[in-house]
Amino acid sequence: MKSFFKPWVIGSDLLSRDISNLKNNITKINVEQGKDLYPEMKKGKCYILLSGEISFSSSASPEENFTIWRIANHGIFGLSNTSSNKTYHLTALHTTTIGICEIEEIKSYLSKNKHAIPFKRGLLGKKIYIPSAPLLGLDTVETVFYIISFIANQECKERIKTVKISAQDIAKILGIKREMVTLAMVRLEKRGWIDIIKGNIILKR
Repeated sequence: MKSFFKPWVIGSDLLSRDISNLKNNITKINVEQGKDLYPEMKKGKCYILLSGEISFSSSASPEENFTIWRIANHGIFGLSNTSSNKTYHLTALHTTTIGICEIEEIKSYLSKNKHAIPFKRGLLGKKIYIPSAPLLGLDTVETVFYIISFIANQECKERIKTVKISAQDIAKILGIKREMVTLAMVRLEKRGWIDIIKGNIILKR
């Protein structure tokens, strides 16, 4: 995955019945308004939001200085264990109660929540399993980029990542209209995140 998607989150619908299974591994703390939790996340922690709201943002460059997620109660969020040269800010929007646990404790939960999607390569059919967790909480443009980025990084071992997948294929994966995906891809081109050349999508970040 591209470093832009190193933070991940699982939404409340999936977790409301499963919080109790993790309770023995959770340390509950109160977080002051405006507190940045990113230094703690780098230590290999994940968080369960018990009350309040949290925002993710990155200020690596001016065009990336925006909130990625605003998470409802009972979201689990953290960083993946791959290296990144970008700094993310995880900020409490007001006084908030969160639970902290080790990322290892939640990996088994993450492994059970995947979308299986068909992805054809030449004449051979192949299934790629896309983790559902990062999809929750993203807007349409970011979600489309995540799908493209994930497949490209699975399928392409070159330094410049290229993938051939249509707007219709992505629409089927996400269960949305093709026109919404097409519009998202146009916006991704304008942002400079992708190039589309003769049906091939080239990642630029």
